[in-house]
Amino acid sequence: MQAQVIRGHGEIDDIAFEANWPDPVPGPGEVVLRVGACSLNYHDLFTLRGMPGIRLDMPLIMGISDRVYCLEAGAVIAEGPPAAVRNDPRVVASYLGTNQAAIQRSGAVQGAT
Repeated sequence: MQAQVIRGHGEIDDIAFEANWPDPVPGPGEVVLRVGACSLNYHDLFTLRGMPGIRLDMPLIMGISDRVYCLEAGAVIAEGPPAAVRNDPRVVASYLGTNQAAIQRSGAVQGAT
């Protein structure tokens, strides 16, 4: 996969483009989301510049997305803005099942699309 990577604190020229970054492998209880595109945003700049009180492991792949794709068994089951996808009943069922405590913690609004 391709990634913009922050290897340490610095300035915008210190962001590295990696054409062959390793594909993520989910661990137990984790999922991998395919992100079609994302932009440099203020959170990335805060991280890059080392905002006080914020500690992150490096290297860090940038990006808070404004559009996500959720997959189930390799097929896209929902796409769109994060809030809409998080509330999609297919996503809730696929990623959280019927565990009401997990659904409540996720912030998903049941019945919303």
